[in-house]
Amino acid sequence: MKRRGTPNDRSHRRATVLMIVLIALLIIVGMASSLFRLTVLHHGQSRRFEMQAQADWLAREGARRAAARLADDRDFPGDTWRVTLDTLGPIQVVTQVTTPTSRESTRGISSHVRLAPDFLRTPVHGHATTTLTTKHGSTRNTQ
Repeated sequence: MKRRGTPNDRSHRRATVLMIVLIALLIIVGMASSLFRLTVLHHGQSRRFEMQAQADWLAREGARRAAARLADDRDFPGDTWRVTLDTLGPIQVVTQVTTPTSRESTRGISSHVRLAPDFLRTPVHGHATTTLTTKHGSTRNTQ
């Protein structure tokens, strides 16, 4: 003859099963939460990488523009290039032209841009430098 468990034994088994299910659900929710946070972090890093590439490109183009202007005007000191992008709004690319005292035929061009979109906590900086050598009135890129 089979003995049925007492009602107290059945309620202990149910409670045990319920606790195991709750613990499993907590583990699943914790893992899902971690994956979500990882996805958000990865997305932020991707956006920052995109902005860094944009800043570097703008700085290189600022240096290229300054080199072209320097080819036309030997006394060009540099300028501020204002660009308006659809997603970032107005941006300033600051370019300076320097002449080292040791070599009058060499000119240095330095270009800097700062991007501070709302979705990044800290701004992104782009910087480009190039050295030009002038010979007999012509400008030649050496870098």
